[in-house]
Amino acid sequence: MTTQPQENQGPVENFRFKNIQVTVWPRDRHDGGVFHEIETTRSYKDKNGEWQKTHLLTDDQMLIAHSLQRDAIKLIQSLKKQDRTAQNSRQQAQTGPVQQENQNWDRQRLAQEQQRVMDNAPEHRRSSPAPDYSPEP
Repeated sequence: MTTQPQENQGPVENFRFKNIQVTVWPRDRHDGGVFHEIETTRSYKDKNGEWQKTHLLTDDQMLIAHSLQRDAIKLIQSLKKQDRTAQNSRQQAQTGPVQQENQNWDRQRLAQEQQRVMDNAPEHRRSSPAPDYSPEP
């Protein structure tokens, strides 16, 4: 079952090849964010010559739909990346330089702690160099 688009929100993008269409719809999350859904349809004419839509596809049509869906997924990933970048910019603008410095310091402490654990790890848990399989002279 496909959910209908939310009011005043048209599709983000339509990808079409012949009678196969993949539509990317925006959806509101409860926390105020947005996520996206992909709808795949095939258009055809019925006995009366009226255009209809279906979600049923033949194996050849599924290959076309798969290609269009990959394009839709790339778009959604790009939109997510833009959203994360904008969100990070807003967070950095809200946090002062002291808080950013503290975050950097926390990252440095974490890296130092990870290194200390690795230095003190038992020998069998450390990664060892690859054995030398060169032929003897």
